[in-house]
Amino acid sequence: MTVVDIGHDPWRLATDPTLGPGQWLRVGSPSPIPALVVRATVPGLAHAEQVLARLEPWVRACAVTPPTQLLVVGARRWPKGVAGTAGRRTSVLLPDAVFFPHERNVASHGITAEVTPAALRSQAEQLLRSWRMLQPPTRRPALRWPRISRGRVSKPDTG
Repeated sequence: MTVVDIGHDPWRLATDPTLGPGQWLRVGSPSPIPALVVRATVPGLAHAEQVLARLEPWVRACAVTPPTQLLVVGARRWPKGVAGTAGRRTSVLLPDAVFFPHERNVASHGITAEVTPAALRSQAEQLLRSWRMLQPPTRRPALRWPRISRGRVSKPDTG
């Protein structure tokens, strides 16, 4: 899997998606799964709208795969009044947005060799499962201990 933050430089990205950083969005096999990473702010949603507007002609020409997922970093939900500022392109992605809560160490140092915090791992695993890049979690059968009653040990219930 390759992760490309398509929100980094939207002007260079969308100038010609067949070259440079935009080539990661090209239609092909395997099909890319573009996601747009934003902060949960009014300027973050405005930037996302600009990126989507810039890509729109290439999406209409079937040259690139449109972003289908909004990844919101630094928040557990939209702050009051922010989601309502989304433009028409971005608002389509709001219902399925995945939120990655703020983690102080990750925010200041980035991803390191340390174990990623559970809150971020959980969201990432859920996202990868929705993209069918991870298997659904398997449930282990509950371990049942033998019952002890009046000094006798009965066999564990297997049913």
